[in-house]
Amino acid sequence: MPTIKDLTVPRPETLEGNVQGIIDLRNVLSKQDEFEKDSDRVFQATYLTQAMKHTIQRVSENLARTDQKRGTFLLNGGYGTGKSHQLLTLYHLFNSPKQGQLWLQKWNVKSILPQANEVILLPLHSLNPIYLWEPIFDHLCYAGFDASSTFPTHNHIAEAIGDKTVFILLDELERWYTPISDNYRRNANLTFLQNLAEMSNDNAHRLFVFISLLGIAPDVKAILDRAHPFQDDLTIAPDRKDIVIYRLFSEVDKDGAKDIVEAYLDLYKSLNVNISDFERYREQMLKYYPFHPELLDLLLTRYASSRNYNNTRGVLHLLSHIIQEHYDKTDLLCAGHANISNFVIRGELSELNAQLVRNCYLNWEESEEIPNAEPVMSAILLYSLGEVKDVGATTDELILSAMKPGDNINDLDDTINQLFTNAWHLHSEGDRYLFKEEENIYTLIDKRAKNVREDKAVEKIVEVIKSDVFGSTLAYVHPYDEIPDNKDIKYVIAVERLDENDIVEGLYKGREYPNSLIVIEPKVSEKITENADIVTRSRRIIAADSVIGEVARERKNQVKELKETDTKSLRAAINDRYGRWKKWVQLDQGVRLINANITLDKKLVDQEIANSYDKVSYKNAIIKLVENSNDQLTVKALGTQFLKQRGFPIFHSEDLLKDSILDLCQEEKVVLDAGQGKIYYGNKLPNFLDDSTLVKRAIPQNIPTEEEIPPNEPPTEEEGGTGGTKVKEGGSDEPTTITTTIETVQTAIFSNIGGLIDQLEKTVATTGTIRGVTIKMNTTMKGDKIKADYQKLIGKIPVGAEDSLKVAVELQLNGSYTKNELLQNLNKLPNIPSGEIQAIVKVERNVS
Repeated sequence: MPTIKDLTVPRPETLEGNVQGIIDLRNVLSKQDEFEKDSDRVFQATYLTQAMKHTIQRVSENLARTDQKRGTFLLNGGYGTGKSHQLLTLYHLFNSPKQGQLWLQKWNVKSILPQANEVILLPLHSLNPIYLWEPIFDHLCYAGFDASSTFPTHNHIAEAIGDKTVFILLDELERWYTPISDNYRRNANLTFLQNLAEMSNDNAHRLFVFISLLGIAPDVKAILDRAHPFQDDLTIAPDRKDIVIYRLFSEVDKDGAKDIVEAYLDLYKSLNVNISDFERYREQMLKYYPFHPELLDLLLTRYASSRNYNNTRGVLHLLSHIIQEHYDKTDLLCAGHANISNFVIRGELSELNAQLVRNCYLNWEESEEIPNAEPVMSAILLYSLGEVKDVGATTDELILSAMKPGDNINDLDDTINQLFTNAWHLHSEGDRYLFKEEENIYTLIDKRAKNVREDKAVEKIVEVIKSDVFGSTLAYVHPYDEIPDNKDIKYVIAVERLDENDIVEGLYKGREYPNSLIVIEPKVSEKITENADIVTRSRRIIAADSVIGEVARERKNQVKELKETDTKSLRAAINDRYGRWKKWVQLDQGVRLINANITLDKKLVDQEIANSYDKVSYKNAIIKLVENSNDQLTVKALGTQFLKQRGFPIFHSEDLLKDSILDLCQEEKVVLDAGQGKIYYGNKLPNFLDDSTLVKRAIPQNIPTEEEIPPNEPPTEEEGGTGGTKVKEGGSDEPTTITTTIETVQTAIFSNIGGLIDQLEKTVATTGTIRGVTIKMNTTMKGDKIKADYQKLIGKIPVGAEDSLKVAVELQLNGSYTKNELLQNLNKLPNIPSGEIQAIVKVERNVS
């Protein structure tokens, strides 16, 4: 059999992908060399439709009439139905009548065009005049209208026209008129439009008005209908198929196609395809060759029903790309040739339903190894698009769309059956096969998960380790995260075991503060990010995230539940594999690295750090640093040294550091020099330990005499009032009377526990006793969170995902606490999901 290439001559623009589908009437007024300006090119690319032929005949008849003239023509239709193209052709017919007459003769039209015309083409949406009459009167050089008047009357229009033959072509009238918000301006333009239409019916004047309408401005249409205009609905024009053939091919050998058509008809007869009249079907196949009539019917009849479809304009683009891909390979173009694998064809079809096209394409990627999968799926997709009653393709329609002479019907059946195991958007309803936007959620997630890149899966594992499992923004997963070198305590979670060299060379090297890192490794030898179960669940979580935006609202909860199940399983799998704290300790033989079992949870890690580095360890480290110093170490510098030297305690509490320094001073193991002659030693302690206070060795030259030791300082006004007196045991035989004061510390309002704790660490004095704490919390919880935390309160009332519970809690702690105990207790509070938290703390302190 010959191919389409052997029997047709496609127009150059068809094969080049430059089919002139979009007409822009602004280009007629352009100074550039545009298609729309060239009458010869326009006539050559234009098929004389029945609507245009009738329009020309009506103009000719009305020019000859002496009574009952009708001069307004409405071209109705949606986007892409050819309204602008018809206006452009009319413009060149009237503006270049000699060339226009030759073109009409080519189409055997005998109407005579007027030779001297005033042709006014107004693409109104682009020109955007204030009033419609302004560009018309400007073109006609008419200055007889007084701008102070409301609007031009019939007389003004008659004077402007005079004895000329005037053709006014208005494009995009509604798109210009609709946005006008000023009522005076709207009414003036609407009235002028009515006057203009009425004047076109005046036998005394040779005025003709042509207007393209989308049907989006009912008041405009109502005004024009009063003039009883001629009207054509281009959406249902009977010759749209002929336009398509003409625009895409310059020559078609119909006789050469007869054998091809007969071979296809024989196939259809052998398979008992439901064709009521084979003789008529033969005529249709020959008339529209090289296109199968079923393909043109699909594109021009069914898809014109889509609100997003550009009708003939879109069909031309789509078919030109189908021709480019297949015209030298096949003998007839059918629906199955709209290859879903072709990026450009997918783009054209996406204008109808982007999601459905995308779903079909993804299904094809999973099914491309199935024989004949693409033509069958492409055909089913075309039958699944559009807003029609019977969506989907029957077996007969698939025979017409995806089979050629010599094919076996059993192969088609096998292809469809295999597709149902791979193409998860494919459905069967009654006797029709169709693609839907919905898909089996479980299968979809599994299928999507297979396509998630490994690096993306690892990113999700890292995210879950930090946020879901460990629960801190100060967590860094090694080796994927960049770890800053600063004084903040940082939790480094390694995804595989580390030896001492890995830590020293891979983590500590080049760092100023290596002891700010708390390094945690898995307790298993396997690398976490290479565990098959963990990677699979990570991919499923990512897949669920991508799916949830695509499914209908009623199915989103199902996706969320599956994602939550996978997330819980991933958290559990990660938790099961952690962890060991890589802990540096001071031994007789030096600093050594040991492994300490630890759970991968920030609160538990912090508790373990606090238990491991108590006041004794802090005091020992301070003594070591002070003994090796030149008596120039400040309180702040001591904390910095903790962060710099491995084997020293993790610097987890500034308060603990200061408490330890004060204890050492009281134990006469260090001397505190606050400057300005304030030197403390033994039982004489400062009220407040400033960061700049020097911590010196307890050697004779540093120890002050009795006269040099200042008395305990009285409280300042800012430190609060008097709360009573008590006697503190000192180093002398006589008791010292101590006055107590109660300070009240009220924090700011925070959205999380962490911010509250941070402020209390900075504002509550280290020395003193907490005598009362009030915690105020306001929060709103939703859905499952209510069930989990307040089941006893709400009983068996069913709670949905969108339901909420507002909670206001005031927690009063009336016991006595040290500052460290208070912070540890606060750290045990759950994080509020959303809301506010504030603390009021009363601190009892001793003053002299």
